[in-house]
Amino acid sequence: MNSQLLYDKCDLLAANYHVVKKSAKLDNTLVQGLGAMMFTQYDCEAVESEIRDCRAIMKSKTGFFSNFNGYTRLALLCKMSLAENAEAYLDAVMSVYENLKQAHVFHSESEVLASSSIVDMVDPAYYQDAIDATLQVFEIMRDQHPLLTTRRDMSLAALLGVSGLDVNPLLDDAEECYQIIRKQSLVLTGEAVQSISAILALHPGSPAEKCERFMQLRNGLKAAGSRLNSEHAPLIAAFVGTSMSADEIIAEVHEADVYLKDKPGFGAFGLGAQMRRTMAGAMVLKAHEEEIGANGTSSMVDAITTATVQEVIQQIVTTIIITSAVIASNNASHAS
Repeated sequence: MNSQLLYDKCDLLAANYHVVKKSAKLDNTLVQGLGAMMFTQYDCEAVESEIRDCRAIMKSKTGFFSNFNGYTRLALLCKMSLAENAEAYLDAVMSVYENLKQAHVFHSESEVLASSSIVDMVDPAYYQDAIDATLQVFEIMRDQHPLLTTRRDMSLAALLGVSGLDVNPLLDDAEECYQIIRKQSLVLTGEAVQSISAILALHPGSPAEKCERFMQLRNGLKAAGSRLNSEHAPLIAAFVGTSMSADEIIAEVHEADVYLKDKPGFGAFGLGAQMRRTMAGAMVLKAHEEEIGANGTSSMVDAITTATVQEVIQQIVTTIIITSAVIASNNASHAS
C-alpha cells in the first residue's frame, strides 16, 4: 500500500491524541488514546471546545455516581462530539441504557458502552430488538462460561446482538473458536480469548481456519517486535476476515508502530508500547478501508474495530481497578 496514506492516518491520530489529552487532563492516558482512535476512525479532527461542551451536557444529565461518569466517560464524550447532535445522542444512549439495565439488579459501565454500540449501529425503530438480542446473547455467554462472563462483557454481547446474524450458530462458532485458542495459547487470559472468539465468529470461514490465521498473525507480530498482550490482542482478530496477507498485515502494523513511536507521548513513558501497537493496528485497518470495502466487508470491519476499542477499554478498566486495589492493600499493610 501507499505508506504515505498510513502515515497520514497516524499523523491525524497523534494530533487527535494531544487534543483529547488537553481536554481531559485527569482521565487515564490509555483511555485518552482510545478517544483519539475514535475520532481518527471517522477521519475527524478532535476539537477541544466541543469535547468540553459535551462534558457540560453530560454533567447536566447524569449524577456524580452514575455509570456514565466512570472510566468510560471520555469514550462517550468523544462519541457525543462526533454526533450531529451531541445532546440527542446522549439522550438516545441513556434511553437504551435504562431499558438494558432493567434486566439485572447490578449494573456496570459496560452497559453504557453496550448502549452506545446499539445507538451507533441500529436504527432507532429497532432499539428494543437490539436490547433483547443483546440480553439473549449475554445469557447464553453466561451459561457457557459462568465463571468467566461478567457484566463487563455486556458491550461484547451487544456487538454480537446487533450483528444481524443468527444468535445460536454465531455463539456456537465463538465457543468453538474459544476452545481452539485456549488449547493453543496458555498466555492469553480467558477474558481475552472470549473477546477474540466473539470477534472471530463475526468473520466468515470455519473456526479452525480463523483461529489458525489469528495465531499466525499474533505470532508474526511477536516475531517482528510488535507483540500484543492479552488486553490488546482482540484487535488482531479484526484482521482475520480481510483479504490482506499475513505478511502484509504484520509488516504494516510494525511500520505504523515504528512511525508512531517517534511521536511525542507515544513512547514508553507515554501511552506505552502495547497501546501504541493497538493504535497502529487500527490505523492499518483504517488505511485499507477502501480495499476492504471493495470486498464487501467494510461495515463489518468498522463494527469489529469499534467493538474492539470498547473491549480494550473494559480490559484496561479492569486492570486499573485491580492495580488500584493492590496498591491500596499494600499501603494499608505498610501503615499497620
